[in-house]
Amino acid sequence: MDEQITPTRRFYVILLSLVLFALVDGFVFGVFAALSAQPASAATDTQAETDDYIALISATFQFDQDLAAAMQRLSALNRDANVASKLVVAARTRATAHHLTQRAESIAALAQALRAATALNEVSPETPTPTFTPFVLAALDLAAPAPSTPTPQNTLTSAPATTTRTNTPTRAPAATRTATPTRLPTSTRTPRPKATATQVVVPQSTATATPSVDYKITLVRQLTPCENEGNHNIYVLVLDQQGNGIAGVQVEAVWSPGSMRAFTGQKVEYIPSLGVNAQTTAGFVNLPMYKGSYRVHVLGAVSEWTDWLTVDIPRDELCAATDNPQANSLFHYSYLVVFQKVR
Repeated sequence: MDEQITPTRRFYVILLSLVLFALVDGFVFGVFAALSAQPASAATDTQAETDDYIALISATFQFDQDLAAAMQRLSALNRDANVASKLVVAARTRATAHHLTQRAESIAALAQALRAATALNEVSPETPTPTFTPFVLAALDLAAPAPSTPTPQNTLTSAPATTTRTNTPTRAPAATRTATPTRLPTSTRTPRPKATATQVVVPQSTATATPSVDYKITLVRQLTPCENEGNHNIYVLVLDQQGNGIAGVQVEAVWSPGSMRAFTGQKVEYIPSLGVNAQTTAGFVNLPMYKGSYRVHVLGAVSEWTDWLTVDIPRDELCAATDNPQANSLFHYSYLVVFQKVR
């Protein structure tokens, strides 16, 4: 006789089936969820970290205006100055999109300063190639011609000339001297005006003239291969009349078609080979050089200008001490310039 399934037994069978179905369904769902899971986007995290890093660099630049230091920090992101500049512009765009107004303004100021510095990479290959010595460059003065320096000769000459004119009327005309034999012989009278002419020259060489500039250049030299080791900078010292460094002096480097400015004394340096020590470090600043030729002067005062200084020198010079074959090479030359206050 077949065993009949009671309602109670049917209920438990259905309940057990539902439990087993739930367990199988949960297992299958978990497997598919694990297979389809994706990790967080590393690119998004890296982008946020890059933006934060650029924001810190921008805030520092807004405080100290040291573009050279900012560019050096940005080189940690990319050593290509053009790529680093594009990263800054992208960070500013994202800050603006997220309504981070203060951050966007700070980054925008850095981007504007970088635009001038990276413009050198867009200079035409027609930039004059050096057919000159590294110290004196026969290039066109495209950026800022050296200010004309008035010579003190005109001022000194005018005063003695007045004295000569005063003495001249006291002499008899030349025709009278020749016609009157009773006057003193010409040989006796001739030394008097000659002595007066000599006196015009003497004050020009011995007079204490007021200097025509506030800062004069006392040294310009190209660094040796072992001093340079592949760098491309203009190292500037601004000294007072006693040879002490002067902090807070703004120095400008100009090129075609831009310029860069920086203040002395932003940080303490010790570079004995460049004469940078405890006495002079307050007047020290360095400016980066890329392609092309540069001239340097002191801003805010009457200053002499350097000749054109260039990194476009297609010659490799070995540093034997470090076995560096490109210590001085194309686009990798540096210079030391010393300005001294004279008034």
